[in-house]
Amino acid sequence: MVEKTITLTGTSTNSIEDAVGLAVNRAAATIDGLRQAEIAGVTAMIEDGAVSAWRVRLRVTFAVQERLTSSMREAAAKAREIVDGVCRSTCPSPCGPRS
Repeated sequence: MVEKTITLTGTSTNSIEDAVGLAVNRAAATIDGLRQAEIAGVTAMIEDGAVSAWRVRLRVTFAVQERLTSSMREAAAKAREIVDGVCRSTCPSPCGPRS
């Protein structure tokens, strides 16, 4: 398995937990296979001498998945057809099925 780690920042006026939840939920909406979130830092945003918001920096890890678009699949199939055609026209004996 291959994993990728990205850094996200979440901010909430309510709590650190809300800031983490907001960042993770937003990431989960667009990234499949989230595996873990590590809190890399917490910052208290201060206005007028009081904490106005919490900001968390997260390192989020997810599994990297191979995805082929339909056009990429079509191009790969066309390339296989060309190779098979060349093989049939130039080989003295049948090459057999290609996988």
